[in-house]
Amino acid sequence: MLETFLLVLHFLYVGGGDCTILEYQNDTKKYLYCIDFGDNISLTKRKTDVVKYLEKLGCKNKNTQNSNNEGIKNGDNNNMQNSDNNNMQNGDNNNMQNSDSDIEFNCILTHPHFDHYQYLSLFNKNFDINKFYYSNLYDDYSKINFTDKYLNTIFYNKKVRSVVNSFSKKQKKQVFSDDIIFSDENICVKVLWPTKDYKEENNDFNDNSMVILITLLDSNKNIILMGDAGIKAEKEIMNKYPELKDVDIIKIGHHGHCSSSSQDFIDKMNPKIVINSAGPHLLSAGLINFHTRKKVMQAWQRSRNGEAKVYTTYNHGDIVITYDPKKIDFIIQK
Repeated sequence: MLETFLLVLHFLYVGGGDCTILEYQNDTKKYLYCIDFGDNISLTKRKTDVVKYLEKLGCKNKNTQNSNNEGIKNGDNNNMQNSDNNNMQNGDNNNMQNSDSDIEFNCILTHPHFDHYQYLSLFNKNFDINKFYYSNLYDDYSKINFTDKYLNTIFYNKKVRSVVNSFSKKQKKQVFSDDIIFSDENICVKVLWPTKDYKEENNDFNDNSMVILITLLDSNKNIILMGDAGIKAEKEIMNKYPELKDVDIIKIGHHGHCSSSSQDFIDKMNPKIVINSAGPHLLSAGLINFHTRKKVMQAWQRSRNGEAKVYTTYNHGDIVITYDPKKIDFIIQK
C-alpha cells in the first residue's frame, strides 16, 4: 500500500450528457479513465471543453502544439486549477509529476446512447487511447424497444459502431459484471453490471448500461458510477452484491430520471455524496427537457439521515472530488 497516491474524480458539465474522468496516480504512472463522452444538442453555452480539460490534466493532443500549456477556455472553468498541484490537500502528492509518456489515457463507454458517446470520435482523433472498454452493443435490433430501435438506432447506431470499429483489436475490450478494468495495491475499478447474457433478456439500452465500482482498498471506501442504469439493473445489482451498501459517492443513474433510483436502492446505497450529471437539451420536437425529477433528488437527499451532499452539474458546473489518503476522506471542489 502506497502512502502517497492521487485519486481525483472529475464530473464534467457537458449539457444533458455524461462525462466523468477518473484521475489516478501512483509512484510510477498517471492514469486517466474517461467514462462516457457525452454532449447533447443543448440550449446552453455553459459547457466544459472536454478536450482542453484533458489537455490540462496532461493528455498530449496529437493535433495541437504546446497543448498542455493552454487553459480551459470555458467561462465557468477559467479559475480551475491543475488538480495535480492544487486539488490535493496533501503535501506528499504535490511533488508527484509525470511526463507525457508516463500518462496512460483510457476510455470507457457505458452504453451506446448519443449523449454518452458523442465526443468519442473527437477523443480518438486528438489523443492516443491505450484501451477502450465497452459492454453490450446489440446485433439483433428486433429485441430493442421502440425508442432505441427507431430513434437511437436509425440515427446514431451506425456512428457509434463505426467509432468502436475504428479501434484495433488490441485496443478495445468488451467487459461485463465482475471484470476488473484496473487494480493495484491502492484501488480497484470493477464492472458491476451488465452480466454477459443480460442483453438477451432485456430490450432497453439503459438497463444494459455499464455500472462501475471504484474501491479504495486502504479504507474500503466505495464509489459507484451508474451510467443510465435503471430500476431493473439496480435490483439485479442488489441481488448480486448484497454486501454492497452505505457507499461514499454515487453518480446516480439516468441523470436523475424517475426510471432509475428506486427507494430500495437509495436506502441500501445510502451515500454520503450524490452526483447528478444533467442539463437542458433539445428534443426533436424542439422542447426543453430535463431528465432530472425533483422527487428523485429529494429522495437521494434524505440519505445519511438527511446529511447527504447532493450536487448537479447543471447547478454547480464541473464537480471535482479528491481523495486524501491521510485524512481518509474526500475533498469536494466545485
